[in-house]
Amino acid sequence: MPKLVISNANRVLSECVLSDKETVIGRDTNCDVYLDDPSVSRHHAKVARIYTGYFIEDLHSTNGLTLNGRRVRKHMLKDGDLVQIGTHDLRYKAEGAQIGADLDKTVVLGPAGAARREQHPSAPPPPPAERAGRAYIRYLTGPEQGDSKLVNKSLFTLGNPGGNLAVISRRAQGYFLLHLGGDTRTTLNDKEVHGAGVKLGNGDRIQVGEMQLEFYTEP
Repeated sequence: MPKLVISNANRVLSECVLSDKETVIGRDTNCDVYLDDPSVSRHHAKVARIYTGYFIEDLHSTNGLTLNGRRVRKHMLKDGDLVQIGTHDLRYKAEGAQIGADLDKTVVLGPAGAARREQHPSAPPPPPAERAGRAYIRYLTGPEQGDSKLVNKSLFTLGNPGGNLAVISRRAQGYFLLHLGGDTRTTLNDKEVHGAGVKLGNGDRIQVGEMQLEFYTEP
């Protein structure tokens, strides 16, 4: 299971197993992760699940937090990331994670890199709508204008950590856009993105903060 390993002065104090619910970190004794440190706010940060991954978010604390030595407000976590809050270190461990395994098993990469659905040999093939092929995003504005990138992760982030942020989630049914955070709401074809995500289609226009992008798939 994914977990946080909490230490201070190179001494491991405890471990917190992450689940579906939000994990609140702070100086309040009612927090899920209690840090006995005057430089830590009562409710300093939280870790929350988004499909197969987790992100950490600063809860408007006084002294903030750093991720791998860099100050962040909200950021997706990857295995081995080191979060520093006050004098405490919190190491994110994703090894052996089972949460979200149902999603991970439905989309795997074949030899050619194309996404396919994992199924029993005797099962009928999935309908065409559930065959999520390779997808790309094309930058329409900014320094990377005109460039395209392959959406090659189950959670592909868009935007700037600590600012406006969105994520493209790859599922068995296709690709979905979710708003992750920021002062400006993510839009898809000029409509705000809410809830558990909106399914993306070829040629869709995405805006994350000031950044505009186009989503497209292979024919």
